[in-house]
Amino acid sequence: MRGVDLVHNTNQSKIILGLFIGEITFIIGLLSTALYFGVYYGASFFHDLLGLNLYSSRWLLSFCIFLTFSGLFMQISVMRIALGAKDFFFSIFSTSTAAISLGIVVYRIMIFGFDWIGRELFKNQALAKHEAFSLLGIFTLVYTFLFFVYSGTLTTSINKSD
Repeated sequence: MRGVDLVHNTNQSKIILGLFIGEITFIIGLLSTALYFGVYYGASFFHDLLGLNLYSSRWLLSFCIFLTFSGLFMQISVMRIALGAKDFFFSIFSTSTAAISLGIVVYRIMIFGFDWIGRELFKNQALAKHEAFSLLGIFTLVYTFLFFVYSGTLTTSINKSD
């Protein structure tokens, strides 16, 4: 009887952790997308105020959108598993969108370096090469990679232990 409780508690903790990580990823993606649109539509304001030219970036926007959806799909997948469903439909979407996000990050880092976000938004201006953008690029690479690995293994491990 104790072994059954241990398995149930382990699954419950995986479900809670999966929901939490999915929610954090969803919020990061949603806030990033909202920030992107705020900066994009406020570009003339930034130009008048600071003399900076801001450029649109389909790569950055795509990354933000795919990250948002990967967090959302992870939450749906984990909730379905908590309710007893056994399909991998949303899990595959979560992992696929996380893989696309990771692919975008890796591709842009290969082209521009870790400061790819600054270079996408500011092109060749001095601010584009600021250290903060390098740190942000490293964070996006590490977080997206860890989320991709986690989303690929979480639902599989929950389904195998039932």
